Amino acid sequence: MMSMTHPLSTQFLQPTKRVPVILQSEAAECGLACMAMIAQYYSDKRDLNALRQTMSVSLRGTTLKDVMRIASTLGFQTRAIKIEMAHLAQLSCPAVLHWSMNHFVVLTKVKGKTITIHDPALGQRTLTVEEASRYITGIALEVSPSDTFSPKKSTPRLGLTQFFSRAIGFKRNLLTLFALSIVLQLFALAAPYYMQTVVDDVLIYNNDALLKALAMGFALLLVVETFTSGIRKLVILSVSSRLQLQMSASVFKHLLSLPLDYFDKRHIGDVVSRFGSLASIREFLTTGVVTALLDGLMAVITLAVMMLYSIKLTLVVVAIMLVYLSIRLGLLPLIKRLTTERIALSASEQSHFMESVRAILPIRVYGQEVQRHGHWQNKLVATLNKDITLGKINIGSTLSNQLLFGAENLVVVYIGASLVMESTLSIGMLLAFIAYKTRFVSALDGVVNKVIELNMLGVHFTRLSDILLTPAQVTPNTRLVLNNNPSHSDSETLPTDTLSNHIALNAQSLGYRYSESSEWVFKQINLSINAGDIVAIIGESGCGKSTLLKCLMGLYPLSKGSVTYPNAQHPVIASVLQEDACLSGTIAQNICCFEQPADVQKMVHVAHLACIHEDIMKLPMQYHSLVGDMGSSLSGGQKQRLLLARALYQNPDILFLDEASSHLDTANEARINHHLQSLNMTRIVVAHRPQSIAMADKVYRLVDGVLHPCSPADVIGTQYQVKTEKSNEKP
Repeated sequence: MMSMTHPLSTQFLQPTKRVPVILQSEAAECGLACMAMIAQYYSDKRDLNALRQTMSVSLRGTTLKDVMRIASTLGFQTRAIKIEMAHLAQLSCPAVLHWSMNHFVVLTKVKGKTITIHDPALGQRTLTVEEASRYITGIALEVSPSDTFSPKKSTPRLGLTQFFSRAIGFKRNLLTLFALSIVLQLFALAAPYYMQTVVDDVLIYNNDALLKALAMGFALLLVVETFTSGIRKLVILSVSSRLQLQMSASVFKHLLSLPLDYFDKRHIGDVVSRFGSLASIREFLTTGVVTALLDGLMAVITLAVMMLYSIKLTLVVVAIMLVYLSIRLGLLPLIKRLTTERIALSASEQSHFMESVRAILPIRVYGQEVQRHGHWQNKLVATLNKDITLGKINIGSTLSNQLLFGAENLVVVYIGASLVMESTLSIGMLLAFIAYKTRFVSALDGVVNKVIELNMLGVHFTRLSDILLTPAQVTPNTRLVLNNNPSHSDSETLPTDTLSNHIALNAQSLGYRYSESSEWVFKQINLSINAGDIVAIIGESGCGKSTLLKCLMGLYPLSKGSVTYPNAQHPVIASVLQEDACLSGTIAQNICCFEQPADVQKMVHVAHLACIHEDIMKLPMQYHSLVGDMGSSLSGGQKQRLLLARALYQNPDILFLDEASSHLDTANEARINHHLQSLNMTRIVVAHRPQSIAMADKVYRLVDGVLHPCSPADVIGTQYQVKTEKSNEKP
């Protein structure tokens, strides 16, 4: 085994006391999340989202070399070593461990026969060395600051101010709520005085007239209080609904504009969970802010009133409340960490559930029901275990508070009774003090709860920032030029005088890779396509044809180069891609993309062009027939033809087709190709079938990231020869 020595660092930095827990958002960014934890340990304030913007990782995974590159970019020095389980304690923590052959975690502590790790997928975990030996591969990475390390002190974050500024009319409604709440609290303050007056001035002197007057007066106050409370509840209902609409619409609009690879790298359940964080933020904005301010004001007022009754009793109450505050705030970091981990585990369980429902066909075919149920149950149990841990903490906190406030009542009543016997207080004053004390404790408890709730909102802000702080994607339908360097203007990117008017698409030095550390899918693509041309792109499966098509469409951000559409100010593009899906609704709605009102004549025409009209007319409801969930009621061929009709309905300048006829029979494919041939439309086709390739004006073969022009006849002849040779082979 390699001898263990700690890496030297010439710069001394005072790290924070604990390694923070940072959970990964993308499926394959565990390495980046590990480095984010270590960076924050050494006082770098950048969060995972900020690091992701400059150091993205590929969906295909992160290698140890990638982690070392990220560490170097952040200003750390690293040392990769092979380590045995018996020598884990010799590692300089925090260190990165290779885990389960496909994951990275941060080792934070080794104590006796247990280790503590921060898992970007699950949170903080404590395992025995024996348990950990089943996961640790023996590869570790020691990380320490280098001379060039310069921690960043700030990073863009979401907060309440952003939501306040975006909410139209919210401040005015907030002031209305605050005013109504103050009126209600004033009524509440009057109640103890009613009790004091009845005891001291009515019961002792047997004053029946005063009792009736007090009863009538406070009855009137009760009616006004009830009416005010009703108005307040209606205002809260109205404000909450409008705020929910504004916030949800804004976030969902931004979500729909995010780059395609954002969704490629995340599980659907996690995206749904992040969007669901809006509910907690909305609830705090509508009720939490007003309640916190009001409770704080009432705590100060009732404290002043209590001191007017008895400073001695007031000091007892304040002392007990200080102990209560220390318990609640001391548990806050633990509860926040457990809640973060619980939300992440719940999102993983939801993703697994949705995936199982969506993939019920292969699960049923391969008899995987038991396995999928077992995996889902394990994820559910992990979530419930976090709930149990949080529940135990809450139970312990509740019991300690119950004991604390019970002791407070005993002491207050004991001392208060002594003061009554000394004639320092009257019986009515003691009862009123106890009522005000209860009001003070309730108000201060409300403030503490809202402060804790505000702190816990950081969890939801962090999750929601993964959506809102990700820059939106600019698509070709809204911008003429796509360029990997946004600082250049359109005219600087490609001079228009070098292009003839009939060019529909021009790609120069086009390059794409999934991350800075991954290999280039293609690096130097130069492609010029004339308007009306049919261009076929062929190549082996997995060589990058679909990725190239998405780059030409602007769905993937370019790593280098540019794509221009010189023949149109705002070119309309349409496509039929392998991942395309129908949306819930009718066939007519899917063809027209839910356009209102739909052009029925145009809809029927494109259905004829896509050879789907006859199939539609055989259905009971014809064009008003439901397609089912993502087109589940249609066959594979019918779905492809429906998607083609949807693309043609847009009357595109350029039509992108990626294996758009893979599920069609030869006759339908020939008819569709004949129909499309009559259209004055530029087509860029990814194809394997000879029938689709034969229609092309130009054919390019993608090999090792380079496009090679070739003859359609030669390609078809080669495919025919290979097919004939295989058919002649003897089994």
